[in-house]
Amino acid sequence: LRRLGRDVEALDAFESYLADTPVERSQRRQEAESAVVELQRQVGAVRLESAVAGADVLIDGRHVGRTPLAASVRLTPGFHQIVVERSGYRTFVTRADVRAGESAPIRVALEPDSSARPGGLPSATLPLSPPQPAP
Repeated sequence: LRRLGRDVEALDAFESYLADTPVERSQRRQEAESAVVELQRQVGAVRLESAVAGADVLIDGRHVGRTPLAASVRLTPGFHQIVVERSGYRTFVTRADVRAGESAPIRVALEPDSSARPGGLPSATLPLSPPQPAP
């Protein structure tokens, strides 16, 4: 995974390996521990803070969970789009500049959607069928 530039996944895999193997000192374990230290310096993370529970969190279009997230989300350094949405609230969208070796807090401010109808669906999300041309 590291050779493919997938450092976040490589870090997760090494940490999983270390958690699942005995604590005995072996060459493989030492290599994995060294890789974890190196990769932690190369990836960044965001910590989402939201007062609204049960909102879907998408980062770069990928669903990563629902608020409250149990842990920070690791990401490659660079800009990432963060979208948090829940029925009855306006969608929160921001862009985060993730830096290697750092974890940045993101304060999610979900505001109630005043255009929401009873049942939680905003009027703009109701399915509308375009007029069909006559045969």
